[in-house]
Amino acid sequence: MILATLTAALAALAAQPSLACEDAQTQLQMNACAARAYRDADARLNDAWTELGEEERARLLPAQRAWLSFRDAQCAAEGEAYAGGSIRPLIEATCLWDLTERRIVDIAREDGEAAAAPASDPLVIGETFELVALGESREVNVVLPATYGEDPDARYPVLYLLDGGTAQDLLHVAGTVQLGALWGRNAEAIVVGVETQDRQRELLPETEDASERERWPTAGDSAEFRTFLREEVVPLVEANFRADGPNVLIGESAAGHFVVETWLSDPGMFDAYAAISPSLQWSDQALARGAAELLASGGERPPLYFATANEGGATSEGFVRFAAALPEGEGICINPRPDLFHGTIYHTVTPEAVQFLLPRPEPLPPEYGMTVRCMR
Repeated sequence: MILATLTAALAALAAQPSLACEDAQTQLQMNACAARAYRDADARLNDAWTELGEEERARLLPAQRAWLSFRDAQCAAEGEAYAGGSIRPLIEATCLWDLTERRIVDIAREDGEAAAAPASDPLVIGETFELVALGESREVNVVLPATYGEDPDARYPVLYLLDGGTAQDLLHVAGTVQLGALWGRNAEAIVVGVETQDRQRELLPETEDASERERWPTAGDSAEFRTFLREEVVPLVEANFRADGPNVLIGESAAGHFVVETWLSDPGMFDAYAAISPSLQWSDQALARGAAELLASGGERPPLYFATANEGGATSEGFVRFAAALPEGEGICINPRPDLFHGTIYHTVTPEAVQFLLPRPEPLPPEYGMTVRCMR
């Protein structure tokens, strides 16, 4: 590429009778010719810049300054690979000439008008609804499967994501669902991200711990938020999209606590649940402490995926206490991950959680490595 660019530079200079770069043979001659080609291009770039109107120059000035910094740094880096060699000036000058010629084309067209930016369209990944819950407006974001528009009769399961705002967990979870479907790891699904505004208020029940009440005085409305999901969000999705169960729920941290609380107190609300490193230290581990009694009341419960990070302290104690209360059976997956921490577990185990929640009729062979790890 360097040779081709250099050839073009020499050809440009050969058109000037006063220069004999077409006959350049020594390294010094080639270096000089490349430097002359760059200086000529730089002068023409200045001319093109001057021909722009004052308003256009003002508009483009930040971009021009950024480009100049990029050009000089890029060409210095290319030359650095030949540090100490006689070819270095040639490499740097050729790079400067090439990028400057490209910039001239970008700056001005044949008619002298400033180059227009390429046409663009908004990047649309779904639809957003605005609903009010607990007195606060929030996004309910819907991302459809890649094949949604292909078959008007096809219907899909729905994954409901807590903390599902565009600035929260929507993008990484929706992307995981789509990538898993592409590989055949999980079924395609509609992803519904429900934004939270005050997470402790919306996702956690009241606490008996005085220090928690002092730190999060608004906490305690998880039951009301559950009613909002049941009576407003789910009906909205089912009325406007081709949703046809199962409906599954996923959440992490405080949202994971909400998942566990829902699975224990209102198990029929969703068809499967995934709680990732839930905040089971909350209210002196009240949820974990009460799990055994609730489970002893009998009744079938939907599948539950329960993954835990190396949280330490009361949170890890809550994990152990809750896991001990869980019944044996294929519908329960406990996945302790002591190698992961609160900030690393969600993105790491989401592919497994989604595979558990949205299984394909025929699982992939084990050699694909796409398995769900369950301690039991």
